[in-house]
Amino acid sequence: MTTLSNDQGRALEFAIVSNLIDFFKEKNIILALTERTKRDNQRDSDRFQNLNEPMKKDFLLAGKKFIEWASKEGWFKNANKIDLDRLPDKEGQESNVTDIALKVHSQEKIFVWNLSVKHNHNALKHPRLPRLPAQCGFTDYSTKKLWLSKHDKIWEDFIDKSKQLSENAKTFSELKRKDVTFIDEYLYNPLIIAVKDFLQTIKNGEDHVKSFFNFITSKVDFYTIKNEKENILIKHFLGIKPPSSFTLEYPYKNKLNTLLITFDNGWIMTLRLHTASSRMYKTSGKINSSTKFDVHCTNIEDLIKIDKISKIK
Repeated sequence: MTTLSNDQGRALEFAIVSNLIDFFKEKNIILALTERTKRDNQRDSDRFQNLNEPMKKDFLLAGKKFIEWASKEGWFKNANKIDLDRLPDKEGQESNVTDIALKVHSQEKIFVWNLSVKHNHNALKHPRLPRLPAQCGFTDYSTKKLWLSKHDKIWEDFIDKSKQLSENAKTFSELKRKDVTFIDEYLYNPLIIAVKDFLQTIKNGEDHVKSFFNFITSKVDFYTIKNEKENILIKHFLGIKPPSSFTLEYPYKNKLNTLLITFDNGWIMTLRLHTASSRMYKTSGKINSSTKFDVHCTNIEDLIKIDKISKIK
C-alpha cells in the first residue's frame, strides 16, 4: 500500500469513528474507547485534516450512510453501552482483518460487529511473500528457513540478471524501459513458481488450507465498508464455510504475474504479484526484496451478500 493510500484509508477510518462517536452521544449511549483508539484518532486527525475539502465531505458522508444502514439493521437497538476499538494492522497477520470493532451491550446481551474499511479498492489482502509459511499455518523454523532461502536466491539471481541488462539501474521502471517483460520473466515468474510449488505441498492438507484461506479472508465474521464515488458497499463476510483443498492455475490468462487458486468451498481468487517499492535497493545498499500479492475474489458477488447504499440521495 502506498503512503497516499494508507493515509486516505486511515482518514476514512477516522471519519467513520468520528461519526460513530457523534451518533452515540446524540443517542445518549455510553461509549468506551480503548486507549489505542484514542491514540489512533489523535494520529489520524491530521491525516483527515490534510485531505481536500471534497474528500473530507465524502468520507464523512460515507460514515453517515454506514450508520444509517447499521441503525436500520438493528445493530444499536436497545444499546446502553458500546465499546469501540480500532485494531492495528498486525492483526491482519493473525488472520483478522478488522479495522474497527464494536461491542454492543444491549440489555443482557452482547453483540460484536467487526468492520474492515476500504477506500476504492476490492483487494481481500496484500500478503507479502516472505511470510508464506506462516500464512499457511507453519510455525516450525525449518520450513520458514527453507522458504526464505529459496525466496532470497530468486531475488539474488534477478539482481544479477538486472545488472547485465542495465548495470546502474536503481529502480524497476529503469528495467522496464530497457525490456518491458524483464521483471515478469526473471522475477515474478520464478517467484510465483516457487509459491505454486510450496502451495502444491499443502493443497490437500485441510489444516494448512484452512489457515491460508482464513489468512486471506479472516478467521472472524466481519463486514467490509467500501467507499466508492457514488455509493458505499457493505459486504457481508459471514458464516463462510472453510475449504479443505484447492487447485492452482499458473500462469493465469497467460499473465506471468498472476496465480489463480480455486478453493473447494467455491471461492476463486487471483493473486497478482507486484513489487511493494519502486526502488531495487534499500538505503543500506541491500536488495529491496519486497513483493506482495493483490488478492481478489473473482466470484465474490455469487458468494456473499453485498448491500449498495447511495451517497447521492
